[in-house]
Amino acid sequence: MQSFTRSQADALCESLSSPTARTRFRAAKLLVEASRQSPGVLYSRFDFFVQLLDADNRILRWNAVRILGNLAAADHENKLDALLDRLFAPIPGPEMITAANAIAAAAAVALAKPHLADRIATEVLKVKRARYATRVPQRCHRPRYPVPRPFLPVYPEPQAGARIRQSPTR
Repeated sequence: MQSFTRSQADALCESLSSPTARTRFRAAKLLVEASRQSPGVLYSRFDFFVQLLDADNRILRWNAVRILGNLAAADHENKLDALLDRLFAPIPGPEMITAANAIAAAAAVALAKPHLADRIATEVLKVKRARYATRVPQRCHRPRYPVPRPFLPVYPEPQAGARIRQSPTR
């Protein structure tokens, strides 16, 4: 497991503005990993990642969502709490990959901030009525678990035979 320093994180953030796509995307990937392993190191750049939510490049937006979700573990100022609506806005569509990254970020936030788990679960369940530009195969609409997979650590699977409240069907 690699440990990231503040100077490495700063250099990676600078690389996001590289004219070379390969450099930008490699830096973004490393920043996601750094945010997972060392959220405290990147927390001082929180506002920088919020600005990336408006980037023209989708890949940078996807990574910004994941990074912000991981930074919840270090969010002692509760900055993320005010950003939840914006962070989870992509879930209902139209961009499926952006929605998937928002759901992954939601799981990280729920683990770091359990007091927000019910609110976050409500947002994630909006995926049931989502409309994406990409056609979703019908089998994707029938989850194997009553709880979306990223949330299993927050809301464990019910025991066999347990009563499960079914959500209304469309």
